[in-house]
Amino acid sequence: MVARNDYWPLPWYFRHLEKVGWWSQVPDSTPPAPLILADVILQDSLTQYLYEKQPPGQRPLYLPYFPQPVQLRPGRPQLQLFIQKEVFDRMKAQ
Repeated sequence: MVARNDYWPLPWYFRHLEKVGWWSQVPDSTPPAPLILADVILQDSLTQYLYEKQPPGQRPLYLPYFPQPVQLRPGRPQLQLFIQKEVFDRMKAQ
C-alpha cells in the first residue's frame, strides 16, 4: 500500500508473483495478507485495519521487518514491511 499510487517499480519486481495487490489506501474489504508492504504515511490506518476492523480471533500479530523504513526511490515514499508473526517464526526456523 503506497499513498498516491507511487509504488513503481514494485509491480515490475513482483510481476511473477500471483497473489499481489496494489492499493493507494488501506482496503476495507480485503482480508489482510501475511506480508504487507506499506507506506509509513498509512501506518495508523493500517494498524486500525489490522487490530480494530478484523473480527475477534482473526487478528494475527504483525511485526515490522525492517529496523527502519526504507525508501523505494530517492525522494519517494518510505516503506515498511509488516509480516505476520507466524510467518516470521517459520522463516526464522529455517
